[in-house]
Amino acid sequence: VADDGLVRHIQVFLNRPASIMTWDLLFLVPVPWVGPVITPVIISVAMIISGIIVLYFEAVDRPIISTWLDWILMIIGGLIVIVAFCWDYEAIIKGQLPNPFNWPLFFVGLVVSAGTFAYTVWRTVSQTRQHCL
Repeated sequence: VADDGLVRHIQVFLNRPASIMTWDLLFLVPVPWVGPVITPVIISVAMIISGIIVLYFEAVDRPIISTWLDWILMIIGGLIVIVAFCWDYEAIIKGQLPNPFNWPLFFVGLVVSAGTFAYTVWRTVSQTRQHCL
């Protein structure tokens, strides 16, 4: 006979999330961060791809050259994404369901960060080709 507590834990694990659009509580500090389950997955995939690209360029001895402006823009993009997660924190604090997720703000932040990273990689490749000629 299986332990009832273990069965409940397994059931909770297997039945969650109900869909990729189910609301998820990501952090509580300084205010609640909430968003659909798919949003942290999108961010994780973007970061994994970026990490692989950086490791590749390091492995072929062509490190990605980033400027202060690149870093500032990527950080701003990340902060915009955080604002999208915290956009409706007051409803969460009051125990209400959040309003629809702020997808436009989320994607603006993602595009600013990912676009800046992509431009930085492109610029590095372009500069490397010029030096090889």
